[in-house]
Amino acid sequence: MSKMNLFVFCVLLVNCSSKQIPQITPEESLWVYHIQPDAALDDPTFKLCDPKTAYPYYSVGAGYAGDKRELMNYFLSQFKNLDSDSSQTGFITIRFMINCQGLTGRFRLIEFDEAYKPFSFDPSISKQLLDLTKELKEWIPGKHGVQNYDSYYYLCFKIRNGTLIDITP
Repeated sequence: MSKMNLFVFCVLLVNCSSKQIPQITPEESLWVYHIQPDAALDDPTFKLCDPKTAYPYYSVGAGYAGDKRELMNYFLSQFKNLDSDSSQTGFITIRFMINCQGLTGRFRLIEFDEAYKPFSFDPSISKQLLDLTKELKEWIPGKHGVQNYDSYYYLCFKIRNGTLIDITP
């Protein structure tokens, strides 16, 4: 290592070590799928059973009491399409937490176009999907053995020309 590179390295090291490290709460240090609370968005009555332990839905079997067909039928029968609006094409993902009692909260919306670039859907589409998702009440909490756990879940809606055409997972 040259003297110049060593000097730059030392300056960077001193600079980094002198900066204040922000305090992170235990909940903020969880996995990326764990949705952090936001007082401006969340129902204050929704609580996780253990804020330090939440799992992805697929690792603990969390999900909706009905199958995918039942979810699809629910959304297709309740969703009011914006027929033939070609500007309203892309994906809306709604992420949320399911607590150990099967209650849901911390809903977050992500919208993007067909090229997966950020996009803002007409609120009559995005708000309607969010409201319909919040109305679903038969969620199965994550479970391992006899213990129920908090978990993360998401629904991704495919919209084409203002019409709901598919839901995953």
